[in-house]
Amino acid sequence: MKISILCIYIALILSQSDVFAQNIDNVSSLRSHVSEKEIRFFYDNDFFSAQDYYYTQGINLQYVHPILKDNPINFLLIKSGNGNKIYGLSIEHNVFTPSSIRHEEVLLNDHPFSAFMLLKSFVRSKNENTGDVLSSAFSIGFIGPAAYGKEMQTSIHRWLKNLLPLGWDHQIQNDLILNYQFSYEKMFVRAPGTFHLAGIATLNAGTLLDDISAGLQFRVGKFYESSDKKSAFYIYGRSQVYSNFYDATLNGGVFNNSNEYVLSPDEINRFTVQHTIGINIKLRKIALEYFQSFVTKEFNLGMNHRYGGISIGYCF
Repeated sequence: MKISILCIYIALILSQSDVFAQNIDNVSSLRSHVSEKEIRFFYDNDFFSAQDYYYTQGINLQYVHPILKDNPINFLLIKSGNGNKIYGLSIEHNVFTPSSIRHEEVLLNDHPFSAFMLLKSFVRSKNENTGDVLSSAFSIGFIGPAAYGKEMQTSIHRWLKNLLPLGWDHQIQNDLILNYQFSYEKMFVRAPGTFHLAGIATLNAGTLLDDISAGLQFRVGKFYESSDKKSAFYIYGRSQVYSNFYDATLNGGVFNNSNEYVLSPDEINRFTVQHTIGINIKLRKIALEYFQSFVTKEFNLGMNHRYGGISIGYCF
């Protein structure tokens, strides 16, 4: 039964060409090895999928440790009263471009140039009896030239001896990011250490992203339910349907209206889908991951998109 469900799920993922991107998600239990002490580096890039547009790069440095339980920001986060809790902080930098970076002029009906940087505080609570997981996160940061998206992409292209990107002079201007994320994972099928199938619901609200979503996720392989084991290897996948209300990387920030070019609310697709499939490995204290995400068009005249990512972590 478990194998049949998994085969159907993977076939559904691989058969889809319209999917939605959700940037670095470090609160998901799928990307966690249940370690209470960890430092981890995430790197997303559409280079892994031989593309160079829309969500083009994401960098995230994450630190998880029980000492962060005393972080004063935690009073804003929703936590389960009876679950084992993992506390973390991360620094994130994301970069977005239109379908071409070979034009100095604005490309109308296309994704604006934009970049943001933020500090995220998060907590993940797991009910060991049911396997259900509740996660919440609060982010503060900024979008605009102060995030140095132009400088980051230009440096990478120069290092790789590629053509330098044009058009960054029209990027979304500086604005404040305050955003809240909440997710709940409900376990449906649980074979401890070998197979999980769960439903997931998420909410994002704030000045960066406003959306709600629901979907299914699985993991299959060898993993563990608590943090005292030493090795793991599993494949994971997730499909979610999103209802989108606002995205600062497309619509511009909330407080600064001086942007030269943004997309109007009427140009945003209100419903999108995300499919992600990946591999997670833990060898003693080293954690490794590779994944691919498949993306639906986020705005009316946009294109489907895909990108990949890796992560490497050290568990104390």
